[in-house]
Amino acid sequence: MGGKQEIAYQHIKNNILNGNYGAGNRLVADNIAKELHCSVIPVREGIRRLVTEGLVEYVPNVGASVIKIDDQTYADTITAFALIEGYVVALAKPLIDHATINDLTKMIEEMEKSLYETNDLLKFDQLNRSFHEKLYEKCPNTALIDLINVLRTKLAFIRKSIFIFIPNRAEESLKDHKEILRLINSDASFDEIEKYVRGHKLKSVEAFREYAKKLKLGEKVGF
Repeated sequence: MGGKQEIAYQHIKNNILNGNYGAGNRLVADNIAKELHCSVIPVREGIRRLVTEGLVEYVPNVGASVIKIDDQTYADTITAFALIEGYVVALAKPLIDHATINDLTKMIEEMEKSLYETNDLLKFDQLNRSFHEKLYEKCPNTALIDLINVLRTKLAFIRKSIFIFIPNRAEESLKDHKEILRLINSDASFDEIEKYVRGHKLKSVEAFREYAKKLKLGEKVGF
């Protein structure tokens, strides 16, 4: 049964993340079970898991549906992510070795190339996510890693449901990454690292709010 539950869970999750099940769409267990040629039991279990991960919401007497995306959902999710990531990176710092430092350095170099030479913002975005994952991969607290991965999955869906890039944020983000790497490669304290990484992520919330405000005012915003 565990195998069928995992298959159902991954099927629903992948369809949410790739947009086949859009924001607000009802998730009817009977229909999904027919797609998978299985009973509704593993489908219901998969839906329950996605409710706990924040990709699906359940309303009594209505049923399950993909979460609806709005400005506040994005701001709340990335704020929670910022608070946890700052702590997780600070925990990981003593375990980050020279090989990891080299990997982080190469990622920054690739981000610079993507931003200033090839203007490949999609690649920049991918490298940005990889940089953050690399920062905390050695964190010894697996419970926090599980939590941050849940939030990262939710953010991945939100980013596909609204815009990916916030104007002018990429250049500032790159500067922050260089400072984070400097702190990691120095004798900076736990509190220094936690505060800086948290602040770096929270800047995205403020930039998003400013961007959303300009859009509501009808301003044309571009890179």
